[in-house]
Amino acid sequence: MTSLIKFCKPEHNIVERCRTLRLGTLEYYRTLDPKFLIADENEGIESTIIRDMNTSTASPDALAATSPIAAMPHVHFANIRLQTTFPNCYIWCCSRCPEPTLQEGAKFDDEYNSWYRVPRPDRFAEHLHSLLMWHVTRQYFSDAARDLIDSLPIAEMGLSLTIFHHDVVYVDQKTQTIDGGRLNPYVLEIPQVLRPIFVKPTKYANDREYRFVCLFEHKRFGLLSVRREPLDLPLFPAE
Repeated sequence: MTSLIKFCKPEHNIVERCRTLRLGTLEYYRTLDPKFLIADENEGIESTIIRDMNTSTASPDALAATSPIAAMPHVHFANIRLQTTFPNCYIWCCSRCPEPTLQEGAKFDDEYNSWYRVPRPDRFAEHLHSLLMWHVTRQYFSDAARDLIDSLPIAEMGLSLTIFHHDVVYVDQKTQTIDGGRLNPYVLEIPQVLRPIFVKPTKYANDREYRFVCLFEHKRFGLLSVRREPLDLPLFPAE
């Protein structure tokens, strides 16, 4: 039976002496030095090839995949390739494997010679949600997101946080097509809105990644992006 295992450096092991949990971001992993195996220059990015689509008759999922250009009515698109990037967000990753070994950790980083289990991912997600809601302030959002927040009256400042967690699915290419206004996705088992962040290229398949994705959202502005830098989230109240 497989378990969810977090491989890490000894000083980052939360069941030993570490008192913070580090969350990365999509942008951070895209701009990370390629010499690190956890780097992915295409993290959160997908492509859509529009072979033929009329915005007045296209299917809802095809329109969603091509937003915001699809917001224009009575427009016909043909032979266009779009590349879209998911809003920058916090992610926390671990691996699904039968038994942790030093060799498993070393495939991510030579210094990943420590590990711990995540026995109940639902409980972990709940705890992560609580920590983020109490710790994240305005300063953690991107400049564009802060401008949106600052434009709101007090009555509309409510933000929501949703944490999705799931095994990462691996495909040869994160490229979907639209033919006759109908979307042909590159994977079916992941909902369309989450595909860019829960699907990765096949070259990463040996990671057997299980991912927690933290999405801040406003009911009017939608998903709000966070800053590029990773977040070291305190696990305990300040002493």
